[in-house]
Amino acid sequence: MKLGCIGDDFTGSSDLANNLAKEGMRVTQFTGVPEGPAPADIDAGVVALKSRTIPAAEAVRLSLEALDWLRAQGCEQFFFKYCSTFDSTPEGNIGPVIDALLDRLGTETAIVCPAFPATGRSVYQGHLFVNDALLSESGMESHPLTPMTDPDIRRVLARQTRRAVGHVAAPTVFEGAEAIAKALAAEAGAGRPLTVVDAIRDEDLREIGRAARGLTLITGGSGVALGLPANLLEPGRAAPPSETWTGLEGPAALIAGSASRMTRAQIKRWAESNPAREITADDVMEERVTPAEAARAALDAEGTMLLYSSADPETVKAAQDRYGREIVAGRLEAFFAETARALVGGRRDAPRHRRGRDLGRRGRGAGHHRPAHRPRDRPRRARRRRRGPGPGAGPQVRQFRRRGLFRQGPRDPRGADMSDITNLREDVCRFAGALHARGLTHGSTGNISVRTPDGGLLVTPTGSSFMTLDPARLSRFDADLNHVEGDRPTKEMPLHRAFYETRSTAGAIVHLHSCHSVALSMMPEVDPDDFLPHLTPYPIMQLGRVKLLPYYMPGDAAIGDAIRGLAGKRSAVMLANHGPVVAGKSLEAAVYAIEELEAGARLAMMTRGLSPRALTEADVSALVTKFDVAWDD
Repeated sequence: MKLGCIGDDFTGSSDLANNLAKEGMRVTQFTGVPEGPAPADIDAGVVALKSRTIPAAEAVRLSLEALDWLRAQGCEQFFFKYCSTFDSTPEGNIGPVIDALLDRLGTETAIVCPAFPATGRSVYQGHLFVNDALLSESGMESHPLTPMTDPDIRRVLARQTRRAVGHVAAPTVFEGAEAIAKALAAEAGAGRPLTVVDAIRDEDLREIGRAARGLTLITGGSGVALGLPANLLEPGRAAPPSETWTGLEGPAALIAGSASRMTRAQIKRWAESNPAREITADDVMEERVTPAEAARAALDAEGTMLLYSSADPETVKAAQDRYGREIVAGRLEAFFAETARALVGGRRDAPRHRRGRDLGRRGRGAGHHRPAHRPRDRPRRARRRRRGPGPGAGPQVRQFRRRGLFRQGPRDPRGADMSDITNLREDVCRFAGALHARGLTHGSTGNISVRTPDGGLLVTPTGSSFMTLDPARLSRFDADLNHVEGDRPTKEMPLHRAFYETRSTAGAIVHLHSCHSVALSMMPEVDPDDFLPHLTPYPIMQLGRVKLLPYYMPGDAAIGDAIRGLAGKRSAVMLANHGPVVAGKSLEAAVYAIEELEAGARLAMMTRGLSPRALTEADVSALVTKFDVAWDD
């Protein structure tokens, strides 16, 4: 492998792999960092991460892990791929990742070019345009997670990096690769090693690629990849692929979550002549629809259904104001991830970040205008609708069952369906990873338990990190709470046992050491019987009253005794100077509730000392009545 690529999301990484393949390279794309070596006969490897909007430190860690693996495969040049609209915030993640990659590689100079004129992205005078509009006027200024309000890439990057940012203007680019290379050297010599390079034509990208022949690191959108293969192909170090990928046939469904203007236009066009169903933020937050129901609707549809959550900026902002930006984004992402799993019959073998997976060879036939999946045309006909993949399910569901994607699974000797246990193991690791990625836990802190169908428990092991949990190593208890399998469980088992013993409805327990809730627990004015101030409705609706318990040493059996003393009347407690504990009817419910607790504590700390306008007693009473909240002891 000569060229090693790191992408900050899956779809952009696919675009990058596609462009490299179209230019004659043999390419393999991986989801996450592989554990073993790459195939020996490839020219380029693309490691697709999910690092665009996670905390910057985590994005850096994942990117360096990918870099180290690519270096071990013998790569000579490296490419960091980010979005062609430079999606980021003042904190990152583009600048911090570039800095970290340069530091690890022991070099200073890198090209910065998010342009891809063929898709309407161009850079001129250091400013990023989307078609004929500045980035800040393209709709990206209303992006729900990374609003781009400054079109000057030089300024945006300068706020994220500790290195100085230079610029190579379009007239120099038009002179060709040699002029670009000289300009890059001049910028580096002047102390500006990160150089934004203009590009308004695809041929500009090819010249930039040729100019980058001697650079160790190139960064940009997938378009810059058009010029990189020539650096390998011309000397004969790589060969054009001999195979052509022809796609797949079978049932299909589409999922769209982007709020961009283009995506919304595509959704409108699709819905004019095809089945489509909108999943709103309210649908997900209020649990009006489940992933299984959404998947069932798609599988039973006449034709290929589009499931989408895209909305105009005003609607997106209103949802963020109601629920919190990070919370609603996380819930929607989790909803569609579960929907995708349900569409293939509940398969849980999709790779996680640390389990890189070869997604297949990219050959000349995989042009980016060619669909990867060609659903068969099916005649419109009446179809009986039933819930679940039973005998009367639609033909798509029956075909999925024939292909083994609706698995019934063998029975465990202890009485549980093994496929159910496997799914629960994956759920624990997936939710734990999401909590870690959002900064709600760190190091080896926090623990999770969940009820199994046989009345036992799955529990996260002691000393484990939510970031790297292994489903096979989770601690398993039987119905009598005897440890029967897996690693040694968390030392906080006393608090888990106490909740299950006193709350018969508890299906899962989540305990975190989240920062803002712990900080609030140390404030002298906090009401021990009603920990969270009544600032917004959702902590009240999801948690009821949160009890603040005194400080106990972690693992102390007295924590369990204190929880038992509540006689099951509270679903959430706050351990002073330690962290929150929440019981939910399901793992999903417990995770969402503890996120709400942390968000409420964060808001309380942000407004502390400012005399915020809180909900009135009448407001609280109305919420308790309408949503049947367990409130009075």
